[in-house]
Amino acid sequence: MSEDPIGVDGKDVNFFRYSYNNVKNYIDRFGFNSDQPSPPNIQRQEECCSEVKAKKTQQERTMGGSVVCCDGFLVSCNWHIDKDTAKHNKVQKILNDCIIEHENYHRDNDFNKCKSCEVYQPDMKYWLTSSSNKAECKAFQVQINCMKKSLVGLTQNQKDRLINLMDRYIQYGNNQYNCKQYNLEIKR
Repeated sequence: MSEDPIGVDGKDVNFFRYSYNNVKNYIDRFGFNSDQPSPPNIQRQEECCSEVKAKKTQQERTMGGSVVCCDGFLVSCNWHIDKDTAKHNKVQKILNDCIIEHENYHRDNDFNKCKSCEVYQPDMKYWLTSSSNKAECKAFQVQINCMKKSLVGLTQNQKDRLINLMDRYIQYGNNQYNCKQYNLEIKR
C-alpha cells in the first residue's frame, strides 16, 4: 500500500484518493486511471449490509458485524446498529462506531481484494485456524481502544455503561479466541 504515485501533483492532500481510500481493492501505479468505479455511497453500503444480514441465521446476527462485498468494494457492516437509539444514546453510538472499527481492521488486514460479488466469502479454512483467532484478538483490541478513547466527555453513568460493555467484550474475545495463548490478551 502506498501513497498516490504522483504525490502532491495530484492537487489533493489525501494521497489515497486515487484508490477511493481503498488501496487494497484498487491499484493505479502511475496515477492516471480515472476510469475506476466509485465505491458505493453510504445508502448503498447499508443496503448491502441489510441484504447480507437478512440471509444470516439468528446466531450469526448476534455477532458484532462482518465484512461484505458491495458492488465490488469491501464494506464493513455492523449487525448491532440501531440508528434511532444511537441518535439519543451516546453509548450505543460509540458501540456502533467501535464495532465498525473492529470490522475495518478485518477489512484492511485480513481480506483480499473484493471481486465482483454480492457477499464476500472469506476462505473458511482460514477462519478455522489460529490465524483467525489472532485476527479476532487484534480486532477486538482495536474495538476496545476505540471504546476507551470515547470515554472522554461522557457522564459518569455513561462511562460506567461503556466500561461494562468493554469488560464484556474483553471477556468474550479472550475466552472465545484464546487470546492469551497467542500473547494477544485483550486489555483495557
